[in-house]
Amino acid sequence: MSRVKYQHYVPRFYLEGFQSSSFKLWCYDKVADKAFQQSPDSLGGERLFYDLPEAEKEIGVSQFLEKWFVPLETDAARTLKTWLDRLVLSNTFSPSEAEMEVMAQFIAVQELRTPNARQAAVAATELALKVSFFNHLGETEPELAAKIGNPIEDLEVKLPKERWSYAHATSIMDVTLIEEMADILLKHIWVVANNTTRSSNYTSDHPIMRHSHAKHPVLKMRGLRSPGIQIVYPLSPRYSLNIIERTFWRQLEPLHRMLFPKPMNEDNVRFDNAAQVGESKRFVYCRDDDFEMARELCKSCPELRDPERPALVSEPGTGGGKHGG
Repeated sequence: MSRVKYQHYVPRFYLEGFQSSSFKLWCYDKVADKAFQQSPDSLGGERLFYDLPEAEKEIGVSQFLEKWFVPLETDAARTLKTWLDRLVLSNTFSPSEAEMEVMAQFIAVQELRTPNARQAAVAATELALKVSFFNHLGETEPELAAKIGNPIEDLEVKLPKERWSYAHATSIMDVTLIEEMADILLKHIWVVANNTTRSSNYTSDHPIMRHSHAKHPVLKMRGLRSPGIQIVYPLSPRYSLNIIERTFWRQLEPLHRMLFPKPMNEDNVRFDNAAQVGESKRFVYCRDDDFEMARELCKSCPELRDPERPALVSEPGTGGGKHGG
């Protein structure tokens, strides 16, 4: 069997839902400040992104991480099609518990598999190495360790680039973490918002967005279980799934597993699209060549063009434009 060279971190079946009648979608490159049209086959991925040569040789399975996604993607593709058909044909959401379980796991994995998540995994690994080295130094060379004021800032530890995929794979294949994240999502309110404006929903190379609505003097309130958290996942140019924490959004509990009765307005769409621009690493996707807002945002916040800026990826339980509220 031939090796998969271009490996998607945003699945192709998902991107196909944002393509136009030409079977292509538009991509805005924040770094180059250019928009171009491309097939989903060549977007949302990188060459050999998930390859782990040493581990594959050791266990005797080629590209096992790429293959690991297949069953979940197959179920998620079927579920997403069912949802969109139901929304378009009968104007209802009403997902079954089985459908929600599939999508909760899929969303958890999607959050963990992107370049932003890889950056966060590498940073976490480097931090762990610093702490481990400092503790070792404290035991073997206590006088030298005493001269280090802040090991996190003072110690220079960089994980070699060829090890990044291994650090990333550790979190992607953490079944306990995925189940924990999915369980948190399933405890929230699930509601779909309908975009009836002239603007299409954006998606991106990190399509799962988090809006924190509750305020805290220290915490960012961006964790999956944080009070007031709103997780937004665009399903298509017209529909987006909103997963919202119950205590803060108690008034919306009657809408659980329903289509929100009030359509999104221009401000709602702009708010969500701005979040896609802000949380994406480099690429923003849209059915239409409509990136004026993305360009304006990058112009006013030039740091958004830097793919190496700290990624906004939160742990499942940490603290961190609502629609029609």
